[in-house]
Amino acid sequence: MQNVSDQGQALVANSVLLRMQFHVLGNTKKSHAEVVTDGDQSRFKTHKVLLNSPELKRISNEDLKMRLFVYKECVPFDMGVMLVSMKKVTNIVAVLKEYQTVTRPALVQAFKDAYIWLILEAKTALKSDYNPDDFIPYSKLDEEFSFDYKILGFNVPEELASISSEIFQAEVEKAQAHISTITHEIEQAQRSVLLSMVDTLDDKLSEGKVPNQKAIEKIQKFLAEFELQDVTSDKKLAPIVAELKALTEGISAKGIKTNEEFKATLAQKVLSVTASLEEMVETRPARRIKKDEDE
Repeated sequence: MQNVSDQGQALVANSVLLRMQFHVLGNTKKSHAEVVTDGDQSRFKTHKVLLNSPELKRISNEDLKMRLFVYKECVPFDMGVMLVSMKKVTNIVAVLKEYQTVTRPALVQAFKDAYIWLILEAKTALKSDYNPDDFIPYSKLDEEFSFDYKILGFNVPEELASISSEIFQAEVEKAQAHISTITHEIEQAQRSVLLSMVDTLDDKLSEGKVPNQKAIEKIQKFLAEFELQDVTSDKKLAPIVAELKALTEGISAKGIKTNEEFKATLAQKVLSVTASLEEMVETRPARRIKKDEDE
């Protein structure tokens, strides 16, 4: 009976799974204030904001920034789980560890330092709706804040086999199928992104125009980072990336504009690459479809 990692799937060999958990103090409570309406009051619910705290908002904002950083560097895998390239995991974990041990504790401490004053302000602002029981005791504030992350594997827990070999095998097959699906989706997404960028170059060059510098830098960045992003070891896309990288390395809009011979050569090769990519992409980018329909 083989487990998931025994299948030699590139995704398993080239990446790990990451799960993050954020917890922050809740800042709202149910309110008994009536809504000004001629409707049935039981159909309406109100709540009150306990603390007007920029320190608490800062924690939430920084948590969001950390999520966005991870989302940008990783690939969604499952509910609450991200796929991390082995080539990126050291840097990503270093960022997470610094946030867990330095940045976030400092943000929480800043909130704790202001907490007593925030409660006094809330008492004045909420008036008759102020209830001291709504507020967590200062001594328990640390329990309301946490941030943790875990690096996970792909394998189905071996303990399940001792309970039921049938269930274990079914879960292994399910995991393998999921990995195959994710692999396909990642490859299609990468190919579609590259096709969209190459399309931009092709559109300009085929009209005898020069692509703008931003479009050139965008594709150069994609090509430079491809090796880090290629968690599926996409053997079909890799040679195209290598060809494009050699073709576009060091070029600029100004350089293309001043060299008509190079511009003609570039246009011919970009057209060829575009055709190759189109054969690899199951669903063409919407902009390309519109162009074909117009034609």
